[in-house]
Amino acid sequence: MYWAFLIFLFAIAIFFRFYKLGSIPVSLYWDEAAILVDARSIAETGKDMHGGNWFQPIYPSYGDFKLPILIWLSSISVAVFGATNFAVRFVSALAGIGTILIGILLVRELLKLIYPKEIRTADLFYKATLAVVIVIGTSFWSIYFSRTAFEGHIGQALVGLSVYFTLLGRKKWQWYLAAVLVGALAVYTYYSVRFVWPVVFLGAAVLPFFVEQKSLGDAVEEVKNSWKKVLLRTSIIVASIVLFFVLLVPMWNSPYYAASQQFRLSAASILQRDPQVLEANKLRELAGNTPIDRLFFHRDLLTLKLLAEHYSKHLSFEYLFISGDTNLRHGTHAHGLFALVLVVPLLIGLYAVARNKLAVLLFLIGWWLISLLPASVPFDVPHALRSLNALLPLSIIIGFGVLEFLNIQTLWKKIVSLGFFLILALQLTQFWVYYTSFYPADSAQAWQGGYKALAQKVMKENDSYDSVWIGFADKRVYLWFLTYPDYTVEQVQQFEKKNFEIDRIENINFKPYDYHDITTMKGSILIVKEASELESELQEQGITPTEVEYINDEAGTTRYMLAGIRNSK
Repeated sequence: MYWAFLIFLFAIAIFFRFYKLGSIPVSLYWDEAAILVDARSIAETGKDMHGGNWFQPIYPSYGDFKLPILIWLSSISVAVFGATNFAVRFVSALAGIGTILIGILLVRELLKLIYPKEIRTADLFYKATLAVVIVIGTSFWSIYFSRTAFEGHIGQALVGLSVYFTLLGRKKWQWYLAAVLVGALAVYTYYSVRFVWPVVFLGAAVLPFFVEQKSLGDAVEEVKNSWKKVLLRTSIIVASIVLFFVLLVPMWNSPYYAASQQFRLSAASILQRDPQVLEANKLRELAGNTPIDRLFFHRDLLTLKLLAEHYSKHLSFEYLFISGDTNLRHGTHAHGLFALVLVVPLLIGLYAVARNKLAVLLFLIGWWLISLLPASVPFDVPHALRSLNALLPLSIIIGFGVLEFLNIQTLWKKIVSLGFFLILALQLTQFWVYYTSFYPADSAQAWQGGYKALAQKVMKENDSYDSVWIGFADKRVYLWFLTYPDYTVEQVQQFEKKNFEIDRIENINFKPYDYHDITTMKGSILIVKEASELESELQEQGITPTEVEYINDEAGTTRYMLAGIRNSK
């Protein structure tokens, strides 16, 4: 019965992650498109879209400087499935299933720390496995990012695997080496992991020591009595952290590292101190500018206050269980990160783990909180992608709560437990119907809907015009011209690029048309832009196009207009 139910749950989890993977979400986001271009280039030539060697710690991509792991893995997928939406998302879908398996391994190791050997029955491990599969397998958060090619989703799975190896290190120190290697791979997948991994690794490495001690006094006594053993273990842990940073040297030495940091720090965040300085000066003047005022209204205190506010948004009930991230690339905004009914096992899980082994709960909460730090520094909060490293610890806490439901023995409590699982099934069904039926149309614009059809149409028509002008505010539309049409990889590598971006491909210009030249223009041009903008511009210029065509996005909404103008004098 157990194995049948487990296989059923895994089948559901796999279905949620692979069903129409290439068409829901409806289109590739520009990061996915850029990864696909590089992956295709590597699969065919061993070089990236710029002609650089595949083995490089940072890829210039379209000027956002991506890390290599997802691109490498996607190149394998592209070699197998071809350069398709499915291929570039396949790796993330696998990581979604991998996250469930890693969650199972982590919970089984944590159970060994929480319960004495005589209590750890096979039934306990079976039920804990089911609980983890239920929580992560049905997590809206996990499903969202299993279906999109974002580096953060691969990174969080590698962090979880590294934590598992670290927990094994309490028995054999060689597992620390595996943990460090996987942790470094996680950093080469997603930049923010470098801030998260050292803290989580240290916590996982010292957790067994504190679990074994009944009190702080016992811990001190253990250090006194076994100081050589403790010193050796401490030295191994410190050496592991040093090795981790040594493995990051190729990234730091990359010619693109400085530019990559400048690119990421350019986003509005609390690290840009000018707003806090101005606010501090204003508050000091209003308060009288005494030494006490200068202390109370110091810019660093205002920065910490902002950080706390950003943290609170990631910990809010509404974010976790009601509406999630407002960005439609990170969720539906009609659902939280988890089903609403899971708030009950979250509370139960917090209590259950604290009651049995407080140190384990503190470790999981610490992992959760440090994972929120990279997401809480920018002003765009809450952010479901940047905080993905919190998926596993939060799911495990909820999983311990679900385990309490599975352990219920009395009849009336079993009825309550059955009601809980029925509500979870209903909420999951409601989410899936919404995600597959309404979300595609609601989110089409957020996913650059229509770019593929636009690129294919322009490539079909451009030979009949002297020049084509695609005047989108977002110049990255050129990525779709490298992804879907029939340019060879060698052609893509040879296209002229400025700051790793393309302004022109043959007669196609990726910039607005200058209407001042319209009166002297000879020949023919094709102007492409968002439909409403282009219609307004042509009306203002008093221009009647010779040919007009509209492009709809995948949801059927008119997005773009192609206006052909021939033989203007």
